[in-house]
Parts: sequence; C-alpha cells; structure tokens
Amino acid sequence: MTGIMIRLLALGVMIAVWTVQPVHGAGVVGNGTPASCTEAALTSALTGGGTVTFNCGGAHTITVSSEKTITADTVIDGGGQITLSGGGSTRVLNIQNGAEVTLRHLTIADGNSGSTDGGGIFAERLSTLTIEDCTFRGNVAFNGGGLATNGWGAQDDGVVVTIRDSTFTQNTATGPGLAGGGHGGGGVYLSGGSAGTVENSFFSANQAANGGAIHLLHSNLLVTAVTFTNNIAQNNVGGGGGGAIYMDGTKSMSGEVRIVNATFDGNSTNQLGGAMFSFPEGSGATHIDGSTFVSNVSTNRGQGGAIYHQSATGNGALTIDNSTFVGNRAESGPLTSASQGGALWLLDAPVTITSSTFYQNDATHSQNDTMPADDWHRGFGGAIRTSDNTTIINSTLAYNTAGFVGGAIAGGATTRNTIVSQNSGDNPWDIQQNCTD
Repeated sequence: MTGIMIRLLALGVMIAVWTVQPVHGAGVVGNGTPASCTEAALTSALTGGGTVTFNCGGAHTITVSSEKTITADTVIDGGGQITLSGGGSTRVLNIQNGAEVTLRHLTIADGNSGSTDGGGIFAERLSTLTIEDCTFRGNVAFNGGGLATNGWGAQDDGVVVTIRDSTFTQNTATGPGLAGGGHGGGGVYLSGGSAGTVENSFFSANQAANGGAIHLLHSNLLVTAVTFTNNIAQNNVGGGGGGAIYMDGTKSMSGEVRIVNATFDGNSTNQLGGAMFSFPEGSGATHIDGSTFVSNVSTNRGQGGAIYHQSATGNGALTIDNSTFVGNRAESGPLTSASQGGALWLLDAPVTITSSTFYQNDATHSQNDTMPADDWHRGFGGAIRTSDNTTIINSTLAYNTAGFVGGAIAGGATTRNTIVSQNSGDNPWDIQQNCTD
C-alpha cells in the first residue's frame, strides 16, 4: 500500500511540474487552411524560439495588429507563400535580447513604425539577423523603412545583418534631412557599430532623405552582386544625399565599405551623390570593384552624378577598380553653385582609379534653373571633379561634357596609361577642354 501511495505521489508531482511549464507553440502556423493561419497562431508559434513554418493551404497574408517581439533564437520559413503584414499601422517584427534570427522565403510588407525606426523589422544591439530569399515591400519608418538596427556605438555592439537573394522595393524612411546629413535608409538603416553583408539582391524605388536604399551610420557594409535601381534621396534641408547608398562613418575609424560587382542604374538625389554619398571618418575606406554606374543623377546641388566622396580627416581613401560610369549627370539648380563632377565629386581624400571607363557623363547647368547661366554656374568636370590627390591608371575618359571647363577632369589629378579623348567644355573661348586644373 505504501508503494502505491509513493507512486501516486510521484505521479502527482510529475503532473504538477508538467502543468507549470510554459506553453510553447508547435512551430507550425496553421493546419492546412487559410482560416487557421491567424495572428494568434503566429504568436503561439513564435513563443520560445525554434523553427517556425506555415501550413496555410497556399499563398496567404497574416496581418498583425501589433509587432511580434522575438527574444530567442528563431528561424521563420515562409516557404515562398507567406506575407507578414503590418497593415500600414504597426511594425512587423522586433528582435531583442541578442537573438539570432533567420528569415527565409518570406515577405515583410506594409509595416509602419511611425516616428521610430524599422517599419518592417527593428533589430536591437547584439542581435544577428539573416535574411534569405525574402521581399520587403511598402514598409515605412522614421529611419529604415524595411529594416533598422541599433547599437550603442561600440565596435562590437551593433547588429550583424546578412541579406541574400532578397528584394527591397517601395520602402520609405520619413525622417527629415538635416544640414550635413541626417536621417534615411528607405530600405535598410544600419547604425551603432552594425555590420551588413548584402549579396545577390535587388533594391528598387525605395526613398529617404539620405540613402534611398541603404543608410550607414558608423557601420560597415559589404555589397556583392546587388542591383540598385530608381532609388531616391530627397533632402530639402541641405547636405547628405546618396540616391542608393549613404555612408556617414564606418564601424571603426579603420572600417570599410566595399562594393563588388554591383549595378547602380537610375538612382537620384537633389543633394550630393546620385548613386552614393561616402563620408568616411578616420582612415575608413571605400572600395568599388567591378561595378557599373549608369544614368544616376544629382540635381539641384549637382555634385557627383554617381558618387560624392569626402574624407573627414583626409585619410578616408576611395579606390575604384574595373568599373564603368556611363551617362551620369550632375545638374545645378536654382540659387546653387555650379554642377560639378558628372560621375565623381571628390574632396580631401586619396583616390585611386584603375582600369575603369567614364563615358558620356555630364556636368551642366540645368535647363530648369532660373538662375542665369553665367560661366561659373555652367559646370566643371564632365566626368570627375577633384580637389587633389587623385590618380587614374589604365582607364578611359571619353565623350564627357562640362558646361564650362574640364570636359573630363576638373582639378588636380595624375593620369598614367589613360586615354582622355573627345571630351568637351562649353567655354567662351571655344576650347574643347579635356582637363583643367
């Protein structure tokens, strides 16, 4: 009898222990029907982390009424059929507590974080976020419409973000431009010592005050085989720009931004750098290799139709290798200085350009400019405007146009084994200038 009582007591303890354990979701959202794939089912499946998949009977959208906070290591696999939507009124996911999160085959759409960062996803310091074969569409935030990270500024304090085979389209950062830069990152905003890697992805029609597609603040970035097209940086305050990418300082004083085999096509800004604005601090460096810049434009301020690069200390180097710049434009606007650098605008930085081509780039006075087109407002450096310390090796600069002087290059540059031909400057002396210093 005593043995029976002991066994019953033991069973009671087991039952008691069982009943106080937290309830974890099964990891599968839905039971095969769209009606079963609800916000409540998603919340349950996310509890406690692990791998979350979906069984919704086909393509399905789950609209959340409040952001889903993830604090444990989690994999969310949408199977190419699931959209998580903020319905235009809330952020979709908030990653905290240093969680390692992977998203696969999923769409994040219509998130809205209002006056805070990360409309689709916000990832807090020390987190790791991997995005594979996902789409971010129509998300809105103050910074980082699609995705935003945050750290406390320490070199190893930010978020590690890896994006592969993904699309960011029509995302918006609403933060205003500030004099000297400010807010942005229509698609992605990396800050506070974060490090981003983007591979085989596509950024299209994203918009912000600075960095229409990507905004970096004291963070590093590696871009490989990525296309940026028709992204916009619209900044009505001054400074900043970067139609596709805006970089203000790397992760450390010796950090880097590296762009490899990328395409920048049709990006624009009304400030500086139609495709890219680069402002390294310390000895932080920017490297561009095997990339193409086509039909990017800087209007109004008209400096750097493709790239604006300025070093804060004089040590932030820019290297360009085996790259092509075609049909980029710098256009001056009302009450602004002359358009400068149809492809590149360079200041206070050591620059080396190797095995690259500059063709039909243009630095001219805008036809829509109401200011009289006097000589000093008509344009300098059809391809390149540089202050000093620029070396061009084994490259070609041809058929570039400046509204005034320096059809190919305006400023101090050293060329070696380089073809400079058929460039023009529309000056009153009827001299078709290739270069001017």
